[in-house]
Amino acid sequence: MGVRDTPAGLDKLLQRIRALAQLEEPATLLSEITKWYGALDRALGRSDAASLAEVRNAFLNEPLILTAEESWARASEVFQRNTEDFPEAPVVHPAAGDLRMWARLGVADEPTAQLVLRWIDTLPSGQPLESASAARVRLALARFPGEVWEGCRHWLSLDGTWTPVERLELRLCKRSSPKGVNFFPGVRARIADLRMVPPEVCERHPSFVEIPELDSVLEYRLTYRPREPRDLGQKSWVVALGDRLRRVRLESDAQTQHVRRVAERLARAAWYSFEDSDGPEVTPYLQGAPAGPAVSPNVLWNDDEIFVKGGKMARFFEDLVAELARPFQHWAIMEAIKVCGERDEDFIAEYMEEHFALDDETAPIGGREEEKQTFEGEAQGVAEGDDEGYAGLETSPGGSRWDQDHVDVLSPKERRASRRYRPEPSLFEKFALQRGYRWDDYQQRFVHPGGSWMERCERPFHWCQFDSAGAPLNRYWVSEQCLERDGLEIPSELWEFFRRGRSGYSMVLEDGEGGPREWPAPTVGRMVERREIVVYPAKYRIRIESGR
Repeated sequence: MGVRDTPAGLDKLLQRIRALAQLEEPATLLSEITKWYGALDRALGRSDAASLAEVRNAFLNEPLILTAEESWARASEVFQRNTEDFPEAPVVHPAAGDLRMWARLGVADEPTAQLVLRWIDTLPSGQPLESASAARVRLALARFPGEVWEGCRHWLSLDGTWTPVERLELRLCKRSSPKGVNFFPGVRARIADLRMVPPEVCERHPSFVEIPELDSVLEYRLTYRPREPRDLGQKSWVVALGDRLRRVRLESDAQTQHVRRVAERLARAAWYSFEDSDGPEVTPYLQGAPAGPAVSPNVLWNDDEIFVKGGKMARFFEDLVAELARPFQHWAIMEAIKVCGERDEDFIAEYMEEHFALDDETAPIGGREEEKQTFEGEAQGVAEGDDEGYAGLETSPGGSRWDQDHVDVLSPKERRASRRYRPEPSLFEKFALQRGYRWDDYQQRFVHPGGSWMERCERPFHWCQFDSAGAPLNRYWVSEQCLERDGLEIPSELWEFFRRGRSGYSMVLEDGEGGPREWPAPTVGRMVERREIVVYPAKYRIRIESGR
């Protein structure tokens, strides 16, 4: 009757399973998946060695196995059953877990450290991991952190890339609190993601301790302060906790002095409440350069001020604990803040005496005046337009050089006196002429027949427009860059005016043909919301440290 004595090729069975493995929600066709798994299991029982090797190779190199978490995995990534030592290990879906073919296809019976490390060691170096593989890698890193770091010399970076440990400069642990910052791509690639590792391992394992904690070097610069925050004075529990922490004695003198210095600032901090529509904004900085766009946290501790979003404290209590604990960089102090929050002074005193070694009196802390002078110097540098840190704004990847002293921001008289003088009008002069203004050498400003005028203004803006009564109408920042063609570089502090879409501010840039084009801040703000404008890190400052 023509019946074959050997089964036909397994290609059609593999093709059906490959098609099913493309499903994003495999649970909807679970019966169909198990049906074809069963068919393959029966066919493999009658197949020759060559056919078995072909199928085994497919399952080892392609994610064709449905896991209990309803994701797709390769044979080397899953097990037939988990163990008490590794209960979170990925296993074959229970609906197909009793098939005999899994052992033939290279699926191990149960996880062991050796098998997990062997699989992890096969991951492609320097390549981003797909979401399903990244989830399984995180489980393995949580279970065998030290073994992976030392044995494989790779770790998962914050951007999801399997990265050599030599390229990782910072670590982000579970107790860290980066205020929901969306770090720039180049920054994420340098941060080891240790959030899946138990905190006690992060703080004690030699391989992890030697890498600086992200929060210890991440600086938040206040780029917008609420206009009318509600002054609530000082919180008694904050003052009481700060006073006790000023007397704390820790493992090392350096750590003790650091905690006491931060505690002194906490003890005198004033408490402010703000509305959701007028919250503070901070820009994250690493090594003097912006690490990401500005964020609006629910809680912000800035110098001697604590800003908390209005409403019930229970909604933001975790944010409050994380923000107050961040400068201390000590897990026991985080626990103290969590326990002592909103408690009376007697409870705080008892808790601190029970859990910390305290001096009888508060020891004097040096360095405050020097610290204050340093802070004031940095603030003055920003106020005067220090070029430290730029955000590259692009409608496509790329960027161009911005020069604060470019002749385009000079007045016609200054431009004529400049060595870099060019006979044609500057970009802003073209802009002013298009709007009916003319340059008045006597008044040193552009004047309009209707009585309004435009003159140079304080940095970081270049020109200001006034109405006939002398009231300011608009401030202009001018640059010979084209947003549509190459993108532009702009100081990060200045960028906040435009990102928030504030009226009364504009950029004057080149259009595609070299003429002036005005970009009002409200227009830019709407483009940011629609993701038509993307922010990239574009400039870093480097210097030689004396004595190194």
